[in-house]
Amino acid sequence: MLCIVSHVKKTFQCCCSSGVFVGMLGVAYFADIHHLAYYIVIQIFVGVFESTGWPGVVAVMGNWFGKKNRGLLMGIWNSHTSVGNILGTAIPSLFAKKCDPWGWAFLIPGFVMIFVGCVMFFFLVLDPHHVGLPPPQHHEIKEPRPQKNGMSYKKESDLTADTNIKTSGKLSIENDTDENAPLIGKSPSDTEKSKGKAVGLLRALTVPGVVEFAVSLFFAKMVAYTFLFWLPYYVAYNRIGGRYIGEQKADLLATLYDVGGIIGGITTGALSDVINARAISCVIMLYCAVPTLFMYRYFGVKSVGASIALIIFCGLFINGPYALITTAVSSDLGTHESLRENQKAKATVTAIIDGMGSLGAAFGPLVTGFVSDYFGWNSAFYVLMGSCFISSLMLSRLVVGEARYFYRKFKTQTKNQVYAPTKASKESTMM
Repeated sequence: MLCIVSHVKKTFQCCCSSGVFVGMLGVAYFADIHHLAYYIVIQIFVGVFESTGWPGVVAVMGNWFGKKNRGLLMGIWNSHTSVGNILGTAIPSLFAKKCDPWGWAFLIPGFVMIFVGCVMFFFLVLDPHHVGLPPPQHHEIKEPRPQKNGMSYKKESDLTADTNIKTSGKLSIENDTDENAPLIGKSPSDTEKSKGKAVGLLRALTVPGVVEFAVSLFFAKMVAYTFLFWLPYYVAYNRIGGRYIGEQKADLLATLYDVGGIIGGITTGALSDVINARAISCVIMLYCAVPTLFMYRYFGVKSVGASIALIIFCGLFINGPYALITTAVSSDLGTHESLRENQKAKATVTAIIDGMGSLGAAFGPLVTGFVSDYFGWNSAFYVLMGSCFISSLMLSRLVVGEARYFYRKFKTQTKNQVYAPTKASKESTMM
């Protein structure tokens, strides 16, 4: 119980600390603070505390949802980020007008974050076993391999386990009233010790797929955050249908990118569940993003209707793989078989992947500003298209691996279909 309280306290402290420092930006207005160093230091602390939130919440969600339908469920859950972006644009706009106290644009989100931190402190349940529920299934159950005669066999370790079960009737009866007591193997205390040992950074990097998805997210998040920060400016200061639509309408139009992001996160997650291939799903979306960006640059300026449609599709294809990698993929890799169900691995793996993506998020808007100023917006869009292509290229090895898996699975199913009629004909002949 003390362990549970400790973890909740950490989450509470991070969320409330983020709220405090965001609120301090608003305090600067009322306190008449105009020192650049003050804003730099506060922004640094805001980034430090906010960056601790995502790995923790993904780890908690990974504790509750197993591999089955994880992409769809995580996609639905991840829509809160796009909703937050929309509200984050709408709330400050209420106080961004001239002569209005813009300090409330930071104080109100700060108060909301502190309130949410308090709610998490009292009501967040980190793991199903804390409330007596069974854990989700993180790995597929492997069926016994068939022999040539159609009979299945078990490994020596499985036979030994079956023998132990048969010879330990007293143990199973004695522990029947305790749902958490194992019939065979380690005691609960030993299991908690093995699960409580944190995974090191180097050990997490050796998990298959972590490096590839981390580098891919660098470029995907680079494009996503470039759109998030630069799209309102681009829409406001580029003619759409032969005229400028103004800053207020540009902000409203830019929020449609997050609407597309909600659709994309859910769609990509559902696709990855249906075909059971995370890397292939990401690559499909990233490949679709390249022509969509091209069309938005050259055809989005033709009319407002075309601009609205293409902005939504840009959000769908760009935010889709970004959402999948930071949620379902991170949970999959954090519960990889090589980690032996270590409960602290999910947060570490998520921190590595999302941390690499955050570097791209910081790098993208900077590069876009430089390229658009010196080479024009056409060159800036080519950089974004190239980043999407490179992001998909980083997953090539995983895509090949998933394709080989599907080929072997198809080949096995074909053999079984050919073998089944032959077996049936033999049995009818014997009768």
